[in-house]
Amino acid sequence: MALGTWSGRRIAFLWILGIAFYGALTIIGQAQRRNVESSFRAKYGLPTRNHLSSADTLSEAQRDSSFGLLFALWRETSRGTPAHRDSILHQLSAIARDTPVVRERRDSLYRALKVPAHLNPSQQDSLRVAGESLLGAILVPAARAIGSAMSDLGPWLFIMVALYLAPGVVLLVMTIAWVFLRRRNAIPSGVPAA
Repeated sequence: MALGTWSGRRIAFLWILGIAFYGALTIIGQAQRRNVESSFRAKYGLPTRNHLSSADTLSEAQRDSSFGLLFALWRETSRGTPAHRDSILHQLSAIARDTPVVRERRDSLYRALKVPAHLNPSQQDSLRVAGESLLGAILVPAARAIGSAMSDLGPWLFIMVALYLAPGVVLLVMTIAWVFLRRRNAIPSGVPAA
């Protein structure tokens, strides 16, 4: 059966099938992304998105306290001996293991580390520089590894994109050809085309 003789219903049905195909791919992709993300969050003990967007986020005082702790940890680990760093890590892990965080233990650690209540601009600047150097040390090798993996995956990525786009391209080309053939068949053979 020639494409030009197909009914509009058949073309509409094929479009519905194409939309359903891409909708199913989207739903499957979202479900897989959620599963991977939830297993990653569970593995590393990260809070869920709902928890992050809920009303019980950090207050300004808690945020200042967290930045003060980060600054104190950076300061102590950058100038302390390995034994001193191990002692701090041991105390931090002991605090993290307590289900309700024991306030006395946390306060004693804050006093021992001389955690500032508020960071002054120079402390904020040194914390920012420390964070950038730490992120640089982590992100540069990660970016190199991702670039290497992407160059190795180049042909497979191209094939996957082509397979993903192929049904839509075929449907679009087929519809354009169908419209063109229908118009050509509708023009009487003796009348010149305008």
